[in-house]
Amino acid sequence: MGFIRKLTLSPGDVGPEDVGIATDAGVGEEALVDAIVTCFHFNLIDRVADSLGFDLRTEDEYEVAAGFLLKYGYAFPAPLRLLARNPKW
Repeated sequence: MGFIRKLTLSPGDVGPEDVGIATDAGVGEEALVDAIVTCFHFNLIDRVADSLGFDLRTEDEYEVAAGFLLKYGYAFPAPLRLLARNPKW
């Protein structure tokens, strides 16, 4: 996580020694690449949201949304899929 934090906050300072610290801690090369790609995507989304002025949810709203995702994943259950396709309902 220290590697990802540094990559996010000061990417120009990340070097081979940082990779060495992560791999010495037991992080495999494939896992490190996955972490870097995931970090990139989250940072990209965050910067786009900031630039477009997205509003943040309250903590309670995040808990409700998290519960929904835990229960249903990213796919709407059948009744909500129909509603999403037919907003006139």
